[in-house]
Amino acid sequence: AMLSLMVHLMVCGGVAFSLMEDWNFGDACYFSFVSLTTIGLGDFIPQTKAGRGWLYFFLFTGLGIITIIVEEGLAIVAAKAVEKARIGSSKVDVIPLSAATPTAA
Repeated sequence: AMLSLMVHLMVCGGVAFSLMEDWNFGDACYFSFVSLTTIGLGDFIPQTKAGRGWLYFFLFTGLGIITIIVEEGLAIVAAKAVEKARIGSSKVDVIPLSAATPTAA
């Protein structure tokens, strides 16, 4: 669901920028991706007032959504790591201290 939301953001941004800036759809989606991931290469820049206005709105809302997506993704990964560590720790054999210390000959 998180990945589909991210793709949806890129496509919606691509449609809007392609209409407002007269860019082809691929370039507009590329610009949306580069902008939302804060890479910002500068090879495409909105020239129209409508395009710049949409850019501000798109970035303001899109970066917030991307932040939530990344935060949720990291929470899922962390929960799986904790669960794996908990399951793994229950399988650890405990060696008694007396068996672990070498005896003097």
